[in-house]
Amino acid sequence: MIQFTTPAVTLTLKGVTFDGTEKVWVSIRQKESEIDITDATVDTSGEHPVITFTLTQEQTAGLALGSALIQVNWMTSGDERGATDIATVNVTRNLLDEVKSYDDEQAESEGDGE
Repeated sequence: MIQFTTPAVTLTLKGVTFDGTEKVWVSIRQKESEIDITDATVDTSGEHPVITFTLTQEQTAGLALGSALIQVNWMTSGDERGATDIATVNVTRNLLDEVKSYDDEQAESEGDGE
Protein backbone atom coordinates (compact mmCIF):
# COMPACT_ATOMS: atom_id res chain seq x y z
CA MET A 1 0.00 0.00 0.00
CA ILE A 2 1.41 3.40 -0.94
CA GLN A 3 0.79 6.61 1.00
CA PHE A 4 -1.28 9.39 -0.67
CA THR A 5 -2.93 6.99 -3.15
CA THR A 6 -6.46 5.62 -3.51
CA PRO A 7 -5.88 1.88 -3.79
CA ALA A 8 -8.64 -0.54 -4.69
CA VAL A 9 -8.05 -3.50 -2.39
CA THR A 10 -9.24 -7.03 -3.14
CA LEU A 11 -9.10 -9.75 -0.48
CA THR A 12 -9.86 -13.39 -1.34
CA LEU A 13 -10.81 -15.33 1.78
CA LYS A 14 -9.99 -19.02 1.52
CA GLY A 15 -11.55 -21.36 4.07
CA VAL A 16 -14.30 -18.88 4.99
CA THR A 17 -18.03 -19.11 4.27
CA PHE A 18 -20.35 -16.14 4.49
CA ASP A 19 -23.68 -17.98 4.69
CA GLY A 20 -26.19 -15.72 6.42
CA THR A 21 -23.69 -12.90 6.81
CA GLU A 22 -25.33 -9.52 7.41
CA LYS A 23 -22.37 -7.27 8.14
CA VAL A 24 -18.74 -7.30 7.02
CA TRP A 25 -16.06 -4.83 7.96
CA VAL A 26 -12.33 -4.56 7.41
CA SER A 27 -9.98 -3.17 10.05
CA ILE A 28 -6.53 -1.75 9.31
CA ARG A 29 -4.37 -0.89 12.32
CA GLN A 30 -1.05 0.74 13.15
CA LYS A 31 0.14 2.34 16.38
CA GLU A 32 -1.26 5.77 15.47
CA SER A 33 -3.82 4.90 12.78
CA GLU A 34 -7.11 3.03 12.74
CA ILE A 35 -9.20 2.55 9.61
CA ASP A 36 -12.49 0.68 9.65
CA ILE A 37 -14.10 -0.05 6.30
CA THR A 38 -17.84 -0.72 6.66
CA ASP A 39 -18.87 -0.36 3.02
CA ALA A 40 -16.78 -3.15 1.50
CA THR A 41 -18.34 -5.14 -1.33
CA VAL A 42 -18.71 -8.87 -0.74
CA ASP A 43 -18.88 -11.30 -3.67
CA THR A 44 -19.78 -14.87 -2.69
CA SER A 45 -20.46 -16.14 -6.22
CA GLY A 46 -17.08 -17.84 -6.61
CA GLU A 47 -15.28 -20.65 -4.82
CA HIS A 48 -14.06 -18.22 -2.12
CA PRO A 49 -15.61 -14.98 -0.83
CA VAL A 50 -13.99 -11.85 -2.26
CA ILE A 51 -14.00 -8.54 -0.38
CA THR A 52 -13.26 -5.30 -2.26
CA PHE A 53 -12.96 -1.72 -1.06
CA THR A 54 -11.15 1.50 -1.93
CA LEU A 55 -9.16 3.60 0.50
CA THR A 56 -9.15 7.38 0.23
CA GLN A 57 -6.05 9.51 -0.18
CA GLU A 58 -6.67 10.89 3.31
CA GLN A 59 -6.74 7.36 4.77
CA THR A 60 -3.48 6.26 3.12
CA ALA A 61 -1.82 9.57 4.02
CA GLY A 62 -2.57 8.81 7.67
CA LEU A 63 -0.68 5.52 7.55
CA ALA A 64 2.91 5.47 8.73
CA LEU A 65 5.67 3.78 6.77
CA GLY A 66 6.17 0.14 7.70
CA SER A 67 3.73 -2.61 8.59
CA ALA A 68 -0.01 -2.33 9.06
CA LEU A 69 -2.29 -5.07 10.36
CA ILE A 70 -5.45 -5.99 8.44
CA GLN A 71 -8.36 -8.23 9.43
CA VAL A 72 -11.83 -9.00 8.06
CA ASN A 73 -14.68 -9.41 10.57
CA TRP A 74 -18.28 -10.41 9.99
CA MET A 75 -21.57 -10.95 11.78
CA THR A 76 -24.35 -13.32 10.71
CA SER A 77 -28.11 -12.90 10.97
CA GLY A 78 -27.93 -15.27 13.96
CA ASP A 79 -25.58 -12.82 15.71
CA GLU A 80 -22.61 -15.16 15.26
CA ARG A 81 -19.30 -13.44 14.70
CA GLY A 82 -16.24 -14.44 12.78
CA ALA A 83 -12.84 -13.02 11.87
CA THR A 84 -9.93 -13.90 9.64
CA ASP A 85 -6.42 -14.31 10.91
CA ILE A 86 -4.57 -11.01 11.12
CA ALA A 87 -2.47 -10.32 8.02
CA THR A 88 0.28 -7.77 7.51
CA VAL A 89 0.53 -5.27 4.66
CA ASN A 90 3.53 -3.06 3.93
CA VAL A 91 3.01 0.72 3.69
CA THR A 92 5.52 2.54 1.49
CA ARG A 93 6.05 6.18 0.67
CA ASN A 94 5.07 7.91 -2.52
CA LEU A 95 8.06 9.20 -4.49
CA LEU A 96 5.97 11.80 -6.30
CA ASP A 97 6.03 14.85 -4.02
CA GLU A 98 3.58 16.61 -6.35
CA VAL A 99 0.83 14.32 -5.06
CA LYS A 100 1.34 15.56 -1.52
CA SER A 101 1.76 19.23 -2.47
CA TYR A 102 -1.33 19.18 -4.71
CA ASP A 103 -3.38 17.77 -1.86
CA ASP A 104 -2.04 20.44 0.53
CA GLU A 105 -2.80 23.21 -1.99
CA GLN A 106 -6.35 21.92 -2.43
CA ALA A 107 -6.92 21.91 1.34
CA GLU A 108 -5.59 25.47 1.64
CA SER A 109 -7.72 26.64 -1.28
CA GLU A 110 -10.86 25.09 0.19
CA GLY A 111 -10.05 26.65 3.57
CA ASP A 112 -9.79 30.14 2.04
CA GLY A 113 -13.24 29.86 0.48
CA GLU A 114 -11.89 30.11 -3.08
